[in-house]
Amino acid sequence: MKAVTQQELAPPKTFSLKSIVLKATALAIALVIASFLIFGIIAGWFGYRYLVQVADETDRTPKQLFQLAKKLSIVESRKTNPVFLILGSDAIAGRGDVPPLTDTILLVSLDLQSGTAHLLPLPRDIWSDAYKTKINALYAYGFERYPDEPERFPKEVLEEMSNISIDFTVVIDMDSLSELVTILGGVTVNVPNSFVDTLFPIPGVDVTIEQDPNKLYKTVAFAKGEESMSGERFLEFIRSRHSDSAEGTDLARSERQKLAIAAVLRAISDRLISQPSTLGKLFSFYETRFSTAVPLEDIVAIGKALGEHAVTGLTIESAVLSIQSATESGVLAHPNIKMTNGTWLYQITNQELFQAEVNKALDIQQ
Repeated sequence: MKAVTQQELAPPKTFSLKSIVLKATALAIALVIASFLIFGIIAGWFGYRYLVQVADETDRTPKQLFQLAKKLSIVESRKTNPVFLILGSDAIAGRGDVPPLTDTILLVSLDLQSGTAHLLPLPRDIWSDAYKTKINALYAYGFERYPDEPERFPKEVLEEMSNISIDFTVVIDMDSLSELVTILGGVTVNVPNSFVDTLFPIPGVDVTIEQDPNKLYKTVAFAKGEESMSGERFLEFIRSRHSDSAEGTDLARSERQKLAIAAVLRAISDRLISQPSTLGKLFSFYETRFSTAVPLEDIVAIGKALGEHAVTGLTIESAVLSIQSATESGVLAHPNIKMTNGTWLYQITNQELFQAEVNKALDIQQ
């Protein structure tokens, strides 16, 4: 495999569950939307006019949507707890031929009886001895191994490393997130603190060719208080990381992501049923971006299983992998960078213990 350049060789400023889970929340939006869509489509049964307005924003006729809802109504409930792999890609259109790394790698197991979602973020710097790379480069290598299904490679490697079976792999990039905000007509975010970032990457610039800093970066500024954000502005808010103030830290960036994603979820909730045209656009967004990764039939099967167990809401339980320190043992260890050619990474200290910890965190019974 051709080597994928790792963009970050220095240790991260912080490593926290909150930071990674908040990023992953953005990725999970696709699944949340899809779940709402099922109910939205079925709701169309009681109002043909409503269904027509939904259909106007899709490639389907009202009759086709009705037939789809009828088809989904006979899907059987899922019998086993599903496991998801959610990958957050840093890919942005126009950047040139730059291999996409996955900033977020999240395993999620959903208990269909209790409605508990078990979340386990995997540090992107975990080293794969088998493939001599960090796991955040596996998706990029997937384009060589499986050109039409690159997400298959990280799925296979992580299944082998963790001794689990992954049912669904969802990949979301920044462009998809921007598109979602645009579909919603923008979102209102309460900016907690004012800040200025003079080194924000300009989208659409081919970084493999352009070297002029004035063409690579721009200045973005945010003032404290509520702001109605477009898709582009939304990405600037959640991606900014070079402010001279405290807002330039990973922790502050995580807090901004939490606020931004909450704003998206509010917008979805507020507009989903009241705006049938928005529902139609969301349905098209789902079909275009995620229907292959998580088919509607599977979403309905999961929803029916939750309903059979009288689950009315989801409970989130999060875990982190143990990291070895001078005083504590752990399944991950950070070797001296002098021993890794200056590359910051995590090594698995014991494969069996690593697998056991992953399975326990996801509540998977082997």
